[in-house]
Amino acid sequence: MEKWRACWREWIGPKLPLSGLRALADGLLHDDPRLTQHSHDVLGSFRTSNRERYNGARIVGACAIGYAVWRGLHVSTQEVFNRTLLILNPCPKSHDMDHWEETAPFWNWFDGECRSVMRRALLPEVNRSIALRTRQLADEVINETIQEVIDLMIATVLVILPVAFLAAMILLRR
Repeated sequence: MEKWRACWREWIGPKLPLSGLRALADGLLHDDPRLTQHSHDVLGSFRTSNRERYNGARIVGACAIGYAVWRGLHVSTQEVFNRTLLILNPCPKSHDMDHWEETAPFWNWFDGECRSVMRRALLPEVNRSIALRTRQLADEVINETIQEVIDLMIATVLVILPVAFLAAMILLRR
């Protein structure tokens, strides 16, 4: 498996919100010019520690992660910056991207690949991430529903058993 793909599957895809993955898939499918290569947003690099320069600014384009957060969550510029840092940086106390090397294979590929090739290769990966996340959410709902049914059955048994026992005792006395 290519390094960029492994990086996406292990590091980036699982951290993006489902709505962001869907927005990214749509952007890739329709070749949205706001999905940019060779820059992490139109204001500059998300890797900067100068967070203040994002206050009041308006994003008009972003890299894959920034685009997913921006278009998927519909948040402010500052919030796109903050959430992207959380996705890229596993150490929330640090905003200097000490862990950039963990996502570097993806960025090297994303920025270095021809746009049409990048779109054709990344879209199936994004769709795979959507399918995995959707399946995970469905499994969680199923497990919660099963637990609710079990709890209801136990509660029903706990109510019916004493009533049945009492009815049996009354019938035996007659």
